[in-house]
Amino acid sequence: MFGPTLDEVRQARRVIDAYEVAKSRGEGAITVDGEMVDEAVLKVMARRAEAAKKLGLWNPVEVTR
Repeated sequence: MFGPTLDEVRQARRVIDAYEVAKSRGEGAITVDGEMVDEAVLKVMARRAEAAKKLGLWNPVEVTR
């Protein structure tokens, strides 16, 4: 089974966390690491996060380092 790299998991965590904060503020699209993030990008990151969770790679302490 193929899964996301650790860098991809870190990116997904950054995007998901930033998007949740922006959404709570009523913002629709944001920029993370110099790239626009909207609902479509969030869906890709959510799928990446789910794959990481299934593979045991979604440890919040490890991912944010």
